[in-house]
Amino acid sequence: MKAIVPHLLRRLSDKGFYPEQIPDLLKDVLYMVADGGYFSTEDINQELERLGWNPVDPVTIELIMSLLEGKEEYEVRRYNLH
Repeated sequence: MKAIVPHLLRRLSDKGFYPEQIPDLLKDVLYMVADGGYFSTEDINQELERLGWNPVDPVTIELIMSLLEGKEEYEVRRYNLH
């Protein structure tokens, strides 16, 4: 998990997010998915935009979800859609 954080921070920084914004962005995404259910990249980005954030790419969302996989209170399942 430690290897994910620097990569995620670099990706978000490259996308124009300021370092002081990143914790709030991560909290918002984690809050969106905390209750479980199915979420696509499009679903997450629509909610982010509703909250005033710029959308993020699928790889960045995968990195955020990878952070959750290491937490006992979250069960992350991934589904590939074709």
